[in-house]
Amino acid sequence: MGKRKSPLSRLSVAVWVLLFVVGASATLAAFQLPSDSGWRPALFSIGISIVATTTITVIDALFGTDTFSRLSALEDKMEVRLGQLGQLVDQLDGRTQERLGELGRLIDAQKLYKAGLRGAYADDTKATESGFLSAHLEGATHVDMLHNAGRNTIRTYRRALENAIKSNRCVVRVLMADPSSNLWGDSALNRSLAPDSKGHEPIRQIIEETKQMYETMAERLRQITSPDLCGSLEVRLYQGISPSNMIIIDDAFIRHTPRLILTHSEDVPVFDFEGHTGDGSLVDRYINSFEDAWKDSSDKQVVSFNVEGASRR
Repeated sequence: MGKRKSPLSRLSVAVWVLLFVVGASATLAAFQLPSDSGWRPALFSIGISIVATTTITVIDALFGTDTFSRLSALEDKMEVRLGQLGQLVDQLDGRTQERLGELGRLIDAQKLYKAGLRGAYADDTKATESGFLSAHLEGATHVDMLHNAGRNTIRTYRRALENAIKSNRCVVRVLMADPSSNLWGDSALNRSLAPDSKGHEPIRQIIEETKQMYETMAERLRQITSPDLCGSLEVRLYQGISPSNMIIIDDAFIRHTPRLILTHSEDVPVFDFEGHTGDGSLVDRYINSFEDAWKDSSDKQVVSFNVEGASRR
């Protein structure tokens, strides 16, 4: 009569078979996951570890290693692997949250882009460095500008505007604050728009200087022998104070500079937009605002070059 195997041996074999099947299944399942899945390497590692550990345990048992010792060692190894798996899951969870955050920011950025936002800058210097305005002024055929003084704008883009007028028959219309307004006699108002701490001159003086720059530009343009081949430049004055500066290029590209109290216009945030007219779009809001102010200032023309021959919208 043969020797009867103990229940413990049968149990061990059953456990080994089960572990081997689990390990093999986990390994095979890893290959079913997408190659970019964070779970794929984790599942593959766990599966291989279980198969390898089970195989080693069986080999040791065949050479007489005590079953209870091997099962205990296997249990310890499994606990270690499970601990590692838990750490890996935590890492994956952290990375997943990070990726979700990045995805959310990307979605928000896409929404802003679809709404027309093309740039947001901390100040005028960074906005100028972006090259957005210069790039669109090169081929512009229609430019509308509104500002209280705008001296820095004309200093920066005078050459580009002149070239557009001479080369593209560009129609340039400028609205600026009336320097003769009694508003500029208010010292508190002057300080709120151009703080004395920054060493800036009174607003009225800046406006007069800017107006002189436009007059000088118009005089240079008059030196051209064939004005009929050029565009036009017209500057009008408006009463009141604009809450922001804006430049509209070809009814499609807009630079918007809001006013911040006690902050000079060179130091406030700047925003660039792009869009199309129609159906009450963002661009329409800016164009309509400018047109209303332009019509309201029809009797306040101070600079005029080739206006009569200029093409209108």
